[in-house]
Amino acid sequence: MPLRPSTPTRSPNSTSVVNGSTMPGKRRSSTTTARLPVRPPSIRILTAWFGGLRDSARRTSDYWLGWWVIIGTLPICVLGLLFKDQIRGGVRNLWVVAIALIVFSAVIAAAEFYGRQNRTVEQLTWKDSVIVGLAQCLALVPGVSRSGATISAGLFLGQNREVAARFGFLLAIPAVLASG
Repeated sequence: MPLRPSTPTRSPNSTSVVNGSTMPGKRRSSTTTARLPVRPPSIRILTAWFGGLRDSARRTSDYWLGWWVIIGTLPICVLGLLFKDQIRGGVRNLWVVAIALIVFSAVIAAAEFYGRQNRTVEQLTWKDSVIVGLAQCLALVPGVSRSGATISAGLFLGQNREVAARFGFLLAIPAVLASG
């Protein structure tokens, strides 16, 4: 039997970049251009926030978003500390979890149906951050989704889906870090 030359095998998970798009199953060629890494939104917002503190001309929407995240985080910090013992013990009941899941599935559906969804990130105010921050506090009750509560509150406030989700997930960063 003649021996066949071995051909290199390709992993089905490898990718190649051709003209800016990825092609599954292909290896990356040496002629592709490397892309510079994009800064994560949290780093971009922190940089804008510190820059805006020093220079009022650098106060962009990211600067204000940094303030809105700080303000929106205050309610969960305060209520989390005040009700720490009740959160860890008394409220962890199967009935509470079941009722919270049912009620908040209806809240999320209502927010999607009734929310105007026409406000952009530039239109956020401190009132929005307080209301969404208070909605985040509802997640201290077992069975309530933190992201579901914040996104629903944002939708009820008229924020479009992208802004409500983005702001809700930005609020998660300090809340999750503070929870330990």
